[in-house]
Amino acid sequence: MSFKTPRTSLLLLLEIIIVELAILFPLYIPSLIIAGLLFFIMAFNPFFNIFLMIFYLVLQYPIPGFSFGPVSIAPMQVMIAIAYFYFILDLIFKGQNDFYKFRTPFFYWLIAFTVIAFLSVFWASSKLESLRYLRDLSFWLLFAFYVVYHLRTFTDVKKILDYWIYAAVFAAVLAFLQLIFRIDYFMFIPNHRWFVPTGRFFFRLNGTFEDPNFLGNFLIAPLVISLSRIVFYKEKKQIGYSLVMFIAVLLTNSRGALLAIIFAMLFILSFSFLKKGERKKIFLSAFGIIAVFILIGLLLPFSTIKRFMPDVYKVDWASIYRLLYMYIAIQTIKANFWLGVGINNFPVVFKQYTPDAIWQALTLGGTKGVLQGGGYTHNTLLTVWSETGIFNFLLIVFFVFLAIKLLLKLNKQWNKGRNEAGLYIGIIIALFAVLLQLLTINYLSYHVFMIVFLLIFIHSKFRGKEALSS
Repeated sequence: MSFKTPRTSLLLLLEIIIVELAILFPLYIPSLIIAGLLFFIMAFNPFFNIFLMIFYLVLQYPIPGFSFGPVSIAPMQVMIAIAYFYFILDLIFKGQNDFYKFRTPFFYWLIAFTVIAFLSVFWASSKLESLRYLRDLSFWLLFAFYVVYHLRTFTDVKKILDYWIYAAVFAAVLAFLQLIFRIDYFMFIPNHRWFVPTGRFFFRLNGTFEDPNFLGNFLIAPLVISLSRIVFYKEKKQIGYSLVMFIAVLLTNSRGALLAIIFAMLFILSFSFLKKGERKKIFLSAFGIIAVFILIGLLLPFSTIKRFMPDVYKVDWASIYRLLYMYIAIQTIKANFWLGVGINNFPVVFKQYTPDAIWQALTLGGTKGVLQGGGYTHNTLLTVWSETGIFNFLLIVFFVFLAIKLLLKLNKQWNKGRNEAGLYIGIIIALFAVLLQLLTINYLSYHVFMIVFLLIFIHSKFRGKEALSS
């Protein structure tokens, strides 16, 4: 690329500015070097930028952010800002855009959902907590928008999904290495509490994620998409990827993630058999999948079996805490039915809606002030309702309706022989699987919103009576 172009000329100027800042502020030289490298390597290819950011999602928790005095920013947010810097340059100098694809009900739904979330700051008890969360939400949305904007064809979608699958396999491998070598991936995070996964926790992988359930959540969608490509397109190379991801999900001991995988496998096989007119095989596959999971459970280490099938001698405290927090969330909803308590404010105010007996149980009778369960609802749907009110709850219900409607339209196209519809069906099943696990945890992040934005792209390709050509 010639240095006479506006982009490369500006890149050269930025690098000179970074060098000057390093001379003036030597304390920040490491951060400025990294920023300079990012400005350079992210200057030329949007798909490489997407590849870089998707892979970085695996490392976002153990790598500390940049600090400039009282201000700090995560590396992922820096990458998104740089990507948008060049993205805006392209819009200015190329004089064309591809915003038409966003004119879909899913995008309008996302706007309404986000506006209500932002408005909830006004009645939040802790506006600072709300603003911190909304900062993260903004970056999640910007990342997902950037990814989907650059999609044009079916091949582009496959490329992005390949990146995601490779990143998920990378996350699984890092978790296996942690298990084998007892690696503390959070050694650079000040005051981060991390345990070596031994004893009864030995088979709860968390890898580079803060919680085993979060690792499971990250793996669900790429695993489901990989499985759908095996079933729908006979892609043999996906078998190895799926196996690695599945073993990692299994060893997270996340019951919600495993339930989501079972659900997804049943739906993938059902769509495949329906296309072939083999309805009876749907029931056979259901029994087969359940039998396989029971067999796997019997082969698991005893500590893992006890977590999934607790006997009369072991109380399943994890489930009890979840039920207690769900009860508190319902009490919070009753008291704040229309508007909620403000985004990210449930952990701040939930104590005032907690009966004394439940509070004693959650704090172990007040021993050392330890709060079990972290003060979260452990149910994303209840979190949305308790924090942003009935309107966002109804919007989620409407979103599920839109997704089901799109799924049925894709199934018709799939049965008519539209090859790309099979992959898009797999994406929607992956979305439902993730949503199912989100009923057991609080965890929204970049990858969740990327699936939502992928539905925007899919709808743009299949709007109207007939699907548009890919």
